[in-house]
Amino acid sequence: TLGDGSAGGALYAGGTLALQNSAAFSNATVGTDSRGGALFATGALSISNTTLAGNSTAGAGASGGALAGHTEVSLLNATLSGNSTAGTSAAGGAVYAYGYGGAGLSLGNSIVLGNSASGEGDDVALNTAFGGQTQYSGGNIVGLTMTADGVQTGVTEAAEVFRDVAETLADADADGTPEAGTGI
Repeated sequence: TLGDGSAGGALYAGGTLALQNSAAFSNATVGTDSRGGALFATGALSISNTTLAGNSTAGAGASGGALAGHTEVSLLNATLSGNSTAGTSAAGGAVYAYGYGGAGLSLGNSIVLGNSASGEGDDVALNTAFGGQTQYSGGNIVGLTMTADGVQTGVTEAAEVFRDVAETLADADADGTPEAGTGI
């Protein structure tokens, strides 16, 4: 999706969006204040049993390489990896949660790792100005750069190990085998 203010490269919901048992790869939004490379919702955004990979946003103020949501963003059994956001003040390589109405980010048994942002929050950025908070439940792996209004939070020790594994898999040859010397 191209143009200033573009949102939801694959799906745009002008309300609540629930996505289950799905995958979104290589979608993009490009332009000033572009949001949600794959998914954007003005209401609650619920993702379960889903993989979002290789999605991107680009432009000044871009946010949420994989997804962006205005209110509650909930991830359950989800994998978000290899997503990116680029541009001046870009935030949330995988996820950007605006936190309107005090809503925030909820993670359950999810992997959010190996994403990148040219601004804050390579993996996750959460706007807490409206009272939004992050809640974790069981078995989450969140990358090394999760931010809440520019302050790094919620880093797990296991994230370093899984980041190394994700980088090795990303460097795999076309036939799916790791390059010589990378090892797992």
